[in-house]
Amino acid sequence: MKTAKKKRQYYYKSVLGRCLFELGLGEIALSFVAVSSKEDLAEVQKFITENLQM
Repeated sequence: MKTAKKKRQYYYKSVLGRCLFELGLGEIALSFVAVSSKEDLAEVQKFITENLQM
C-alpha cells in the first residue's frame, strides 16, 4: 500500500483474494470523480444537468 499512487490506485480485498488496481481514468474523468468538497460536487452536478441531458 505504501507504493500505491494516491487517488489513482485502489486496494480491493475479499474472501477470494486481494489486489491493487487502477481504474485507468483519463485526466478529465479523474477530475470529476476525485472531487469531494460540497462546492466541487455542486459544480459537477450543475455541469451534468446542463450538458448531459437525456
